Amino acid sequence: MTSLPPRLADYRFRGYCADTAAHLLRGREASFPAYVEAGKLTAEAAGEGLALIRALAAQWRWITDLAAPACPAWNDRTGYFGRYNHLLVAELATIAVKARAQADRNPTSDDRRIMADLCDALAWHQRPYSGLSGEAVIVVMVSAERVVDLRRKRAERLAA
Repeated sequence: MTSLPPRLADYRFRGYCADTAAHLLRGREASFPAYVEAGKLTAEAAGEGLALIRALAAQWRWITDLAAPACPAWNDRTGYFGRYNHLLVAELATIAVKARAQADRNPTSDDRRIMADLCDALAWHQRPYSGLSGEAVIVVMVSAERVVDLRRKRAERLAA
């Protein structure tokens, strides 16, 4: 991945990223049982794959929920949202590569190109924030935005 943000990583497209995470979850929930049944995935691999995408979908629900707390809840055993970020980074890197390969095989498919662009954006947002414990850049950024907003609102109330 390049150092430049993917074209759909802009702040304005956070809702689309959240929709993509939900779409990925629905896809796995629909397809993984059949993959296990056919012997293409072990039950353990399917369970972990579902858990990873559930964590991703939960993260993006938190990002787009303006009423959500400034900082997500932390669990010592699983990190934020049910899975540690380094696991989500690896999973999204794989998903983005596969989505881009599908788009490249179907160059006239706008849907596949847009899905690949959104998967690139998800992977870019998930990259670890340097200087902290490796949490996703998007989680650190949204937490900071919310803390600043809370402080601004508190200052306005005190000034009134």
